[in-house]
Amino acid sequence: MLKRNTIILFLLFLNISYSQAQIYKIWNTSNSSIPSNALLNLYIDNNNVIWIGSNGAGLIKFDGTTFTSFNAGNSPMKSNYVPSMAVDKFENLWICAFRAGAGSEGALMKFNRANSWSFFNSQNSGIDHGNQFAVSVDTNNIVWCYYRKLNKYDGDTWKFYDSTNSPLKYAPVDEIYTDKDNNKWIGQDFYGLYKLANDSIWTVYNPSNSGIGGTGIRKIREDNSGNLWFAISYYGLTKFDVSNNQWQNWTPQNSGLVSAHPWGLYVDGSTKWIGFGNDAPLAEFDDTTFNYHFKPSIITDIKKDKFGNLWLSTGYGLIEFNKNGIVGISNSNSILPNDFKIEKIYPNPFNPSTKISYSLKKSSNLELKLFDVSGRFVKLIQSGFKPAGNYEINFTSEGLSSGVYFISLFSEGILVDTKKAIILK
Repeated sequence: MLKRNTIILFLLFLNISYSQAQIYKIWNTSNSSIPSNALLNLYIDNNNVIWIGSNGAGLIKFDGTTFTSFNAGNSPMKSNYVPSMAVDKFENLWICAFRAGAGSEGALMKFNRANSWSFFNSQNSGIDHGNQFAVSVDTNNIVWCYYRKLNKYDGDTWKFYDSTNSPLKYAPVDEIYTDKDNNKWIGQDFYGLYKLANDSIWTVYNPSNSGIGGTGIRKIREDNSGNLWFAISYYGLTKFDVSNNQWQNWTPQNSGLVSAHPWGLYVDGSTKWIGFGNDAPLAEFDDTTFNYHFKPSIITDIKKDKFGNLWLSTGYGLIEFNKNGIVGISNSNSILPNDFKIEKIYPNPFNPSTKISYSLKKSSNLELKLFDVSGRFVKLIQSGFKPAGNYEINFTSEGLSSGVYFISLFSEGILVDTKKAIILK
């Protein structure tokens, strides 16, 4: 069992240049009734209810207060592993319930989010197999899913595409995406990107015939200008200007991208939010500069609610985040920036010592930690229970080299404020 401080991780704000802390909430098995920390995908409905696909707990519903699990033990769900989920125009959820193991078969589930379930597998329908890696619903409300073949379901009949009638190969698919023109985009591991237009015309893009940089496509999203964005594992972030057939790639080698393993991707107007499949912070990208926020680790999906808050499914629980402060109904997992604050680091820059002043509006178990500019933990400055009040401590640079550092204040294991400190020797 991972310890609480491992689950919460280091949650370091790398880019804060103002004193007010950014606000987020975290739900995990240590502090809530969520049945699993291993979360894979998200959907937010019109009532702002969060639906979560998990690895181990099936489908999870969160109404802001209560977590409800629909799993193989208490519902018609055919498996507790949900690698993909989509919604149709009637707000039905289409859920890949994947059952691993030789000879095992899960099902593609249809759920009206209340009490009506149906399922499709190779025994009761024309689908190629009950285990499906990915699912999408297009603008005509046609369902597309993939296991060994690309399956198309119009509500009555099934059709499939494989190597006999398309360029598709026998390989896993992590993402099927439908753009605003109803083109289907399929990311197939090892082989690249496939475009299906008019359900009949195929185009293949890979590193040998186009500007796309890699083949491990985890997420595909479209911006307001019709450009496609790709999170490509073992590579980076890619933009495809479809109308001009122009590609642009950002990697750790040619840009400020900190990881070659983007998994989660959300396009919010001109801003792209990127989560990574390794120990890297949440990235905000404006097409020019990458800014980094906190470090939840293994961000599998990102969605935005009606209040403008971002929701992140991660390998360590569910996170709600808004860099300007979460909007909506508060609860016990919220962190208010004015309750805990690093008031001043003076002098700054400094050598050999500086004074760190901080304030607590309520009693708390706190930690002051030092991180380097890459987000790596350097040392614990102070820890322990403190009553509400104002505090000042002396901090020396002994044993530290010149450079930029970040001093972070944690309350009850949650990051509440960060300030930059510069050591000059």
